[in-house]
Amino acid sequence: MLIDTCLVADLLGQPDSEAFQPHIELAEAVLAGLIGVETLDARTLSESFRPYYDMRLLAVSDGPIESITSITEDGAELDLSTVTVRRWSIRRADLFLSGKTYVVTGVAGWSNDSAGNTTPPQIQQAIATTAAKISQNPTGDLMSEKIGDYSYTRFQNFSTMGQSREVVPEEAALAIVNFIRPRISQQLMT
Repeated sequence: MLIDTCLVADLLGQPDSEAFQPHIELAEAVLAGLIGVETLDARTLSESFRPYYDMRLLAVSDGPIESITSITEDGAELDLSTVTVRRWSIRRADLFLSGKTYVVTGVAGWSNDSAGNTTPPQIQQAIATTAAKISQNPTGDLMSEKIGDYSYTRFQNFSTMGQSREVVPEEAALAIVNFIRPRISQQLMT
């Protein structure tokens, strides 16, 4: 979980309780879906690019980018001070050259562990307010199923993006807007 249960308890004016954990997990899953990723949790980012033409921007398929540890061009390390890392792309003053292979490694997503919490405050607040809303009606729209060892919980009638927005409070939706996966055309224009 990217936030502690006490954040949800404080929002609701209730004592801290582990009972908020499932609400936080569900809030994280809903927000991940809106952002355009499977999970908000930290995971290894490793992508290979071979541009068809010279370009200044590489758009990653997994993000938001938390950090980049290396970029190689045909096996040679590039100086990371020559690139600008954004949430979903890497921009370079020099061109990424056609025909060359670039490998980007780093971390996408965030963590909350003994080393600290890398989750941006906007995302923490969005998770907390969404979890608080879910906890006020914890079973009203939820459906759980179990098939053998596999089980999952989802919102009933959760087939469109609009319905997920009903679960997410407006302030949470506004907080995550800058983290949402952009369309490629939007990345190329910035």
